[in-house]
Amino acid sequence: MRENGLLSLMYNHQTRKYDSSIGPQGKKAMNRLNRRFNTDRPYQKMVTDVSEYRYGDMSQDERVYLSPIKDLCTGEIVSYNISDHPTTDFVMKPLIELVNKRPTLNYRMTVHSDQGIQYQTNT
Repeated sequence: MRENGLLSLMYNHQTRKYDSSIGPQGKKAMNRLNRRFNTDRPYQKMVTDVSEYRYGDMSQDERVYLSPIKDLCTGEIVSYNISDHPTTDFVMKPLIELVNKRPTLNYRMTVHSDQGIQYQTNT
């Protein structure tokens, strides 16, 4: 390579772990579950996340996003949404459905997420 005047640039590896919660909006919320995922009360501990599924030739138009909400007591998916884009409205729809579906109970409901950018917005 030197004889032909070619240079090789070193591949730049990412030195820190990816954190989906890094972004210009919002702050991290307190971790109320603290890895205590077991409960005997329905609608007490709920978990959610955004998952991306790719198909085809990996272009932006060939991705689909899923946002389920799971009850840790029963293991049931109580609400979900599927969309082409991971927007704030995309994650809010199943949360609103969950609040409307939840029966009147004498204990609080905790919804736990990875606090990605969709969950940090103020709107």
